[in-house]
Amino acid sequence: MHRWKVVAIAGIVIVLGAAVCVQLLQARRTVQFDGAAWTAEKNWDRDNPRWKMIPSLLRDNKLIGMTKLEIIQLLGPPDGVDDRINDSLEVPVAAVEEATIFNYVLGAHSGFGMDYDILSVEFGQAGKVTSHRVWQS
Repeated sequence: MHRWKVVAIAGIVIVLGAAVCVQLLQARRTVQFDGAAWTAEKNWDRDNPRWKMIPSLLRDNKLIGMTKLEIIQLLGPPDGVDDRINDSLEVPVAAVEEATIFNYVLGAHSGFGMDYDILSVEFGQAGKVTSHRVWQS
């Protein structure tokens, strides 16, 4: 009986390890940033292509120093502002004008896909991007 438990535990560890490897490999696949495709995909779904565009977006576009208007021209209106993202992913214009952080939903990709991934772009007092980060909600 003891031998059976060891084999069962080893099997579970192997299956879980393989699942983690598959997730990591899928997460690493990237595609070239495409502004039209980015703005067309405002959704929480796992198949949201924005996640795969992030490496290209951050590599090919210097976000630091860009204005709100330049970010909106590049990424479209934000899906949420400051600490708010509502289910409809619609933000009133007045809220966008006053916001210090723009949030863009990337879908549920990293880890096991249980949490949503967000790109946050933060603006300083001069109204220009001072930082950006990708995080899980």
